[in-house]
Amino acid sequence: MNSAKSSLRQQYLKVTLPLEDRLPIAIFRKKPQLKCEFHQHEGSIELVLITSGTGTHVWKNVEGETKQSQLQAGDVLVLHEKEAHRYVDVSNLELINLVFKPLEQWLPVGELFAIPGYYALFHIEPYIQRAYQIPYNLRLDEEQRGKMVRWIEELEEEISEADMGYEFAAKGILMQLFAFLCRAYPKTSRPDPISRQSRALKGVSHALSYIEGHYSEEISFEKLRTVAKMSHSGLLRAFRHCVGQSPIDYLIHTRINKAKQLLSNSSLNVSEISLRVGFNDPNYFSRKFKALTKTTPRQYRQDMIGQYELEQSA
Repeated sequence: MNSAKSSLRQQYLKVTLPLEDRLPIAIFRKKPQLKCEFHQHEGSIELVLITSGTGTHVWKNVEGETKQSQLQAGDVLVLHEKEAHRYVDVSNLELINLVFKPLEQWLPVGELFAIPGYYALFHIEPYIQRAYQIPYNLRLDEEQRGKMVRWIEELEEEISEADMGYEFAAKGILMQLFAFLCRAYPKTSRPDPISRQSRALKGVSHALSYIEGHYSEEISFEKLRTVAKMSHSGLLRAFRHCVGQSPIDYLIHTRINKAKQLLSNSSLNVSEISLRVGFNDPNYFSRKFKALTKTTPRQYRQDMIGQYELEQSA
């Protein structure tokens, strides 16, 4: 990144919240949300539910260009760390902010990965929103909005009362809430025409979820194309644009990451792990593992054991 872009980012107001390690989430209600200057959250993700009113959400894309989209009741926004944004042209705008550390760090969200809406809402749409100027794809109707608000109220009550086991209970509520949003995403119908970028977003999300649920099986590009309901060139182009690599490269990275988990947390040998994550040839698995991690599977396991022993002795 050049110095001009760096200086551009440094002028934004940086908001850092003291989130607890055991339950790293904070809830804010803006009644109303006033016009504000550009700001960005440090080390956290922001999930926003527009509960009433209208306004304009303005943000900066990766090139520092200003983008904007109209807001109305039911819109759900996901804003990632260091994403500069602001609200303008507000009219009775009210919203609820959930600010939290990345879910993978503190919630058992692994099974959410198999829901196409997870990738679309939490990973791909924020990128598409930064790169293009398209409407938000998740807009809850009145009934759905009421359900989400009730979960947030239950969450606020648990955190406020801080009774025995409240962290456990609060995480249970959050998992219900996030599962609800991920399920709702693919089913959402919008009154405005779905743009080409939106169709690509949903197609790539379906492909990502299929990989997450079937990485241990044989997966061909043709199978992913069928799941995504896209042409060969369309999926390849959209996948590279949204994810930064080809579908097959992403599949290999996923398998290697799953292997790293097994090397760290199981007693399976390298051959067993290679088969468990979808590699039929242990030698090919070892070559790919070293190419991506700069170490062998066995050395990686030894490093993880050494790190664990060091932490225990500290």
